[in-house]
Amino acid sequence: MDDYDYDLDAAANDIISQIKNQGKSLKAAEKAEYPELSKEEVDAFILTQASNVIRDSASVISSLKDDLMAGATANDAIAFAEVLKSFTSAVEILNKRQIADEKNKTQKEIKVMDIDSKKEIASEDNQNRIMLSQNEIIKQMLKISSDNAEVQENIKSALDDKKIIDV
Repeated sequence: MDDYDYDLDAAANDIISQIKNQGKSLKAAEKAEYPELSKEEVDAFILTQASNVIRDSASVISSLKDDLMAGATANDAIAFAEVLKSFTSAVEILNKRQIADEKNKTQKEIKVMDIDSKKEIASEDNQNRIMLSQNEIIKQMLKISSDNAEVQENIKSALDDKKIIDV
């Protein structure tokens, strides 16, 4: 009986020391500091891991499909369904990400086009105002110079010859 008690005590002590050491390793893991990741690094990590999951899942799906065809248990069918579900989820995540990137790119292009068109409209509006002002000045000059036929003739000929500068 002494050997049995000794083995039992040794096993109990071993289990207790494992539990004590496990707590220390968990505390060390909690204290570990992780470096800051840039947006590009996070994006690269997500793309890499998602593509790895897709590749691995595709090979597992192929293998499990062959096993299912050969005759499988209910657990094999459940495993196949779970792998297929994770594969579909990973593909969907990458697809949503691509769609979001394309949407952002398109929105930026639309915004640039909108800004450019507003600048062009403002420029045309300013040109129209300048032309209106120029024409109004000429009309006023014609009214003022109605007494002097020679001045009116010079203004009209300048208009006809387009000597007035368009802005």
